Amino acid sequence: MGKIPYRRYFYGSIPILLIVWFISALGASEKTSKEPNDKVKEIHFFYTGELLGELEPCGCSGVKLGGLQQRSGWIKSLSQKLGSLFLVDGGFAPLKTGLQTELKQETYKKILEQLQYNYHYLEKNEPLRIISSEIGPILFFSFSEEKTFSSEIENLLKKEKKLLPKVLFILGRKITSATFSSFPQGNFFRVFLDVAAPEPKQAVVVDSQTIFLTPGNRGRYAGLLKLSLSSSKITWENQNIALTDKHPSRKETTLAFDDYLEQVKEKKLLDLVIKKSSPMGFIGSETCSMCHTLEYEKWNESLHAHAFDTLVKVKRQYDPDCVSCHVVGYEFEEGFRNLEESDYLIHVGCESCHGPGANHFSNPSASYGKTQGAQSCAACHHPDHSPDFDYPSYREKIKHWR
Repeated sequence: MGKIPYRRYFYGSIPILLIVWFISALGASEKTSKEPNDKVKEIHFFYTGELLGELEPCGCSGVKLGGLQQRSGWIKSLSQKLGSLFLVDGGFAPLKTGLQTELKQETYKKILEQLQYNYHYLEKNEPLRIISSEIGPILFFSFSEEKTFSSEIENLLKKEKKLLPKVLFILGRKITSATFSSFPQGNFFRVFLDVAAPEPKQAVVVDSQTIFLTPGNRGRYAGLLKLSLSSSKITWENQNIALTDKHPSRKETTLAFDDYLEQVKEKKLLDLVIKKSSPMGFIGSETCSMCHTLEYEKWNESLHAHAFDTLVKVKRQYDPDCVSCHVVGYEFEEGFRNLEESDYLIHVGCESCHGPGANHFSNPSASYGKTQGAQSCAACHHPDHSPDFDYPSYREKIKHWR
């Protein structure tokens, strides 16, 4: 066989060369797309505002929004769906002092440890913390309302070049536009979190590298922030979440809360409540029924007549935070003290609205019993405990007069 002419060999090989080139290019393209520098990396933050001393909100209205138990269920569910979360809390921030507040604070810290929180507002001895992440170092920092800037951050950014953060996460109270300019700017993404704002709001874009978040206080809502890193650029998505009872609480969180309630009972916190004296004593609704039979029967059909039972069902009958709105004369020495001494004053009874009845019982008069209308209800039916309260319609539910 003769030799194949060079030209014929070259041109006949072109299709083969093109195929080889295409396969090589495809492999190179696939390899390039998998390079770490071009791969989109994501992290998620689950964040909340300050609790104002509440481990859980009042659930008397039937709608229980928030609380550490329900929060634990959301964290578990989101972790299963999204992978690991960075957990950030706005702090306990109690409004009052005392033994019950101390017990609450211990329980709060215990539950945050169980949930493996990454950071919470104004951590003792550690206002600043650096944590590694998929997209790079994250620097967490807290500042109080007395100061709007800490040189600690600036010094750290100057000295620790290797620890330059990819994200600066700043928690504070009463954050204003001046706060944004007070903190360092650089080749990192800044997230400002106002822990004290009462209601959740949409995220605010301050500039291309800075956002401002407001989750609302008392732990009723949480925010879910996703940061994505691609080609050295960070993009973000944020949503507010109402912490309903959609997801079951974690078992260990419920056990920690049950332990707190047991301590409240054992330490007899109801007996430690400071009372004020009333000029007339309380006699209980049963005594009122001796003369006001019809009124008593109507009252007995209302939810007020079973108010204390709702606490027993949820093991809150020894909790001073709950008992006050479910008994008669709680704030007075002569009113409800505890189940052992004054069980005749449980439930929302006649004297809850009409006032102490001892003097009227011994000396009946037509002047006794006038209420202050809607004001009489306001102490317990305020927005936090009874968001749907409407005096005219609620008044009809307890109508017991002739």
